[in-house]
Amino acid sequence: MADIEITDVNFSYQKGREVLHQISLRVEHGRSVGIIGANGAGKSTLLKLPVGLLDGYEGTIRAAGQAVEKKNLAQIRKKVGYVFQNPDSQLFLPTLYEDVAFGPRNYGYPEEQVRQKVMEVLERVRMEHLKDRQIYRMSGGQKKLASIASVLSLDPEIILLDEPTIALDPKNRRNIIEMLNGMTETKVIASHDLDLILDTCEETVLLAEGSVICRGKTEELLTDPELLEAYDMELPLCMQGGRSRFRG
Repeated sequence: MADIEITDVNFSYQKGREVLHQISLRVEHGRSVGIIGANGAGKSTLLKLPVGLLDGYEGTIRAAGQAVEKKNLAQIRKKVGYVFQNPDSQLFLPTLYEDVAFGPRNYGYPEEQVRQKVMEVLERVRMEHLKDRQIYRMSGGQKKLASIASVLSLDPEIILLDEPTIALDPKNRRNIIEMLNGMTETKVIASHDLDLILDTCEETVLLAEGSVICRGKTEELLTDPELLEAYDMELPLCMQGGRSRFRG
């Protein structure tokens, strides 16, 4: 069984204004899948559905083996982590330690287990030295890593990331890419950053006007200038100007 199964899904924020149309998508265990498309294609909307951040869809969605329904959301969210595009939407407690500890505490973990898990996760994202840092004093890159750490604290099987490199400087962007490539969890990444998708995703799904246009190996889709230009995108920056580079 796939980690995520989306079958014939339609979704509208307002009646008569469909955002997703007849979406079907399977994400197998351990895969890293990119979601690309121009503004308004439906990337962020699609990413929110498997973790139950939006309701009222038509069709069927299963995540981590369970139907995405209200009665199952608590269990699904232990196994499916969602990293918001804006870390300020995810981080809401005073310090890094408290934010990363929130999930385990909310699920009733004993405090010693909470402490062990927080320190394990902070070491994983190389932020253990910042455990007592106030969130408002963190840089954008540190906040993004903190958001990922808060998701990892529940040992998810699946991680959904919305624009993980947006507004980051080159160093922090590279830190995020290294972090993503070091993860063994199933990952779905929605982004305009096609170089990021090329660096981190084995497969890519192209959306346009709320529909799946095609799906294939990332290197094949992102080296097809005619396909990308047809849907208002350009080749990854690393491939422009006669340069070419593939993932190792």
